[in-house]
Amino acid sequence: MGNDQENTRTVLVVENNTEVLDVVANEVAAQGWKPVVATCLRDARARLREGRIDAIVTDLSLDDGDGLELLREVSASSRPRIPMIVITSYATPEIREYARQAGAIDFVEKPFRMNRFTALLSEVLAGSPIITASQLH
Repeated sequence: MGNDQENTRTVLVVENNTEVLDVVANEVAAQGWKPVVATCLRDARARLREGRIDAIVTDLSLDDGDGLELLREVSASSRPRIPMIVITSYATPEIREYARQAGAIDFVEKPFRMNRFTALLSEVLAGSPIITASQLH
């Protein structure tokens, strides 16, 4: 059983809306992954220092900054590349481009269908070729 615990993929979910945070974290857990939650940049940075994170799902709008800042920090760090997915209500073409430049793999727009989110996260965690949200319509 120890091996199962060690092999469980860990997903950092960064979201300041507690309802969305709970829904996403519960879905991560339902898929057999370990959710690690943060409601702000400060908490997200602390969670990254505390242990292995296999993927990050972050909102762009946070109380103490924005998710782009987190994306840039993680992308610039010396740690192995962590795949990052953005969930947001504001996915304009400009925001999408800024986020991709900052290191995001893809977007999931709020409100979103959970099966689209789960399929994208599954691909990311499996290390498979990335399916973009536009391919999941």
